[in-house]
Amino acid sequence: MEAPQIVVVSIIVKDNKVLLVKRAREPFKEYWSIIGGLNIMKEKYSSDPLQASKEEVNCDLNCEFVNPKFFTYSYNEEEKPTICLYFYGQIKGNITINTKYISEYKWFSIEEIKDLELAFGHKEMLLRFFEEGG
Repeated sequence: MEAPQIVVVSIIVKDNKVLLVKRAREPFKEYWSIIGGLNIMKEKYSSDPLQASKEEVNCDLNCEFVNPKFFTYSYNEEEKPTICLYFYGQIKGNITINTKYISEYKWFSIEEIKDLELAFGHKEMLLRFFEEGG
C-alpha cells in the first residue's frame, strides 16, 4: 500500500456560511469544493501550507490549524489514500478567483451543503466539522 498524500484545505466561514469554489479542472471539474487541497509534501508548498488556498482566491487568509482534526478519503480505487488537514478561518481582503483553478465561488449555508454533491470527501468533512461545533 502506498503512503498517503497529505493535503491542506481551508474552511472559510462568514455570516454562518461556508465559502465553496467550483473547480475549473479535473478531477471533479465543475463540482463545488473547499478551497485549497494541494499536496503539502511538494516542495513548493512546504513553507506555507495555506499557499494553495491563497492562490485560488487571490487574497490572504486569517486561519488557524484545527488540531487534531483531519479527514481521510480516497475518491477512487486508483488514487492514493489522502489525509486532509484543515484550517479554519476568514478571508482577509476581497476575493478575486484564479480561473486556472476555479470558475466561481459562493457562500453556502450548512443546510444548502447538505443538498450538494461536493468534490472529494468535502461534504462529509464539512458536516462533521459543523456537528462538532466548527
